Formats: sequence, C-alpha cells, structure tokens
Amino acid sequence: LEGDGALAMVSVKTVEGKDFFLEIEDASGETWFTSLAGDGWQLQVRGVRFDGKLGMVLHNPAVRLHTVSNRFYDFAKRNEARSVDIDPGPVESFFAALGLDIWRLLERLFGVLEPLGIVHEKLDSEVVPPVDQALYSVHWRRTHIEILPANETARLGALQDESALPALPDTETGPLSSSR
Repeated sequence: LEGDGALAMVSVKTVEGKDFFLEIEDASGETWFTSLAGDGWQLQVRGVRFDGKLGMVLHNPAVRLHTVSNRFYDFAKRNEARSVDIDPGPVESFFAALGLDIWRLLERLFGVLEPLGIVHEKLDSEVVPPVDQALYSVHWRRTHIEILPANETARLGALQDESALPALPDTETGPLSSSR
C-alpha cells in the first residue's frame, strides 16, 4: 500500500428487492465477487501498522481486505446479517482446515509485539447503502477505513442517503438560539 492509493475498488449492482452483487478488486488487480442482501454493506480490513522508531522506517501498513458484511436497518432482521471472507489465501485456509483461527493467534502474538511498535489492526468501514452501478474506492486511514464515491452514481447515492437523515436545527434561528 503506497501513499494514499486505493486499497481496493468496489462495484455495486443491485437486483430485485434488497439483493445486490459486489465486485471487489484489490490494488494488485485480484477480483472477488459476492452477493448479499440487506440495507447496506461494510468492509473489514486487517493489517499491521508500525509505530515508534519502527514506524519511522516502515511508513506504510501491511493490510488486506478481510470480510464484507451485509447490514439490515430492521432490528428484527439482524440475525440475517452475514460476513463473507474475501479470498482468505493459502495460509489462512491452511489454519482454518486445522480448526485454528490464525487471526486470533496473531492478535495474541501482536499483543506481545506491540511494545516493539508492531500493532495489529482490525478496522471496519462505515455501512454503505447498495446503489446500482456505483463504484467506490477503499482507503486505509490510521483510525478507520474510508470508502469514497468513485463515480457520479456513487456520489449521488451518498447525497440521497444523507438527505434521508433528519435535518439538524438551524443554530441561528433554531429553538436553542437566544433572542438577544
């Protein structure tokens, strides 16, 4: 991962009802496809960042896409949410076949390495609504995963989603303003 380059690009295609397809292409050009249902999707990224003196030499974190999950706004449907691994790779697959969670083992190991400046990160993105034909770029930030609209459809979809939120009171003329 170099500079501010995108970690991945995500393309969304919706179908009937609340079903949608995601095409995820990472920075190396590998592509994965999955289908989900719900009111939104969310990415989880795992990685290693370097702090202290080690961070002065190793500026960029080592990161990988871990899972994509669907989300439902309806509390009654929360049990329908699921996560899908994004290409677990040979090492993770090997440990899974042995019944071991490699990430849990690494978290314990990184707990020991943290004083040396090697920190395990597990970050989630915000929940993104499925907008047909939308394209997004995924970026690793120090405290979060940022998903940015990469085409006009995604940008307009984000604006529509924000307009569905209740408006904040006007601080100049709203109920909390003084009449002095």
